[in-house]
Amino acid sequence: MKNLNSLILIVVGFFATVGCGGGYGSSSPDSSAAQAQASGTLTVTPNPGTVAAGETYPIVPTGGTPPYTYMLANPGYGTLSTQSGLSANYIAPASTGAAQIMIHDAAAQVVVLVINVTNGGSSGTPLTVTPSATSTTVGGYVALSAAGGTPPYSYLVLSSVGGYFQGNIYFAPTVAGTYTTQVSDSVGHTVTASIVVTGLATPATPTLEIYRSWNGSDHLFSTSQSEGPLAGYSNEGPKFQLFVNNVGVPVYRCRSYYGHHFMSNVGNCEGQITESLMGFAYSYPYNSYAPLYRFKNCNGDFLMTLDYSEGVNSGYIYQGIIAYVAAP
Repeated sequence: MKNLNSLILIVVGFFATVGCGGGYGSSSPDSSAAQAQASGTLTVTPNPGTVAAGETYPIVPTGGTPPYTYMLANPGYGTLSTQSGLSANYIAPASTGAAQIMIHDAAAQVVVLVINVTNGGSSGTPLTVTPSATSTTVGGYVALSAAGGTPPYSYLVLSSVGGYFQGNIYFAPTVAGTYTTQVSDSVGHTVTASIVVTGLATPATPTLEIYRSWNGSDHLFSTSQSEGPLAGYSNEGPKFQLFVNNVGVPVYRCRSYYGHHFMSNVGNCEGQITESLMGFAYSYPYNSYAPLYRFKNCNGDFLMTLDYSEGVNSGYIYQGIIAYVAAP
């Protein structure tokens, strides 16, 4: 899961501090750039390409004058997902061989893409995942193992409430059901695995008090009441509770490269510094647990609170909901 998978509920990215002048913010890419016409020589890379029999190969031309049109020079040997557009997919047949695809741009430039259909990717075998069907209990976990295709592999749950991955380890949610996961290799081949999550969730008891402290420029969040004061922070008291056992979402204590502490449900702390795994929380409002809001001000300080008005009234800018937690 990890990846956001990762930031499950954050609606504004880590660096997006809307409304702050100067400082370290982010700018949105020009959405019209994708509509701009390219120029120069029409090309497609790599050429030749390689795909495993029965799998899909993405075709993304560059240069020339879009839109592009696509035609199989050897009709019947595989299929194309579209005949025109900025990109297309070639679906390889079950037999090995070579497909020739003629790509035209709007200025009548032509390039021929050769796609060699093999028994597998760079490994020489098709992408597979083991097991392709398995089960676990709510709150449990199971390991999936990819092979073949072209490593490295990535793992994804095709449901926002279906649990998450850390590496190749699938962590089940607290809701029983059947969930589909997807494994991808580095060239876009995908396979799926079905995981049945059984049993009823045993109500978890939040046992980790999270204390918040403040030193005038940075909020610190800790499971220890004394950590903040020992570091020169003023203790603001317990603010919410996390769970020791895995109930769905890991909650990490992080530090930005500018020295400001914050909390995240992404293991790499959204590209910043991961200090510790503090505990776990829910990814949805289970059992009336409250949303944990994250705010940020123009000086880079982060505020974690259960009270939305606290952040707004203190001049902070709302970033999103990290998870659902218990009140102190």
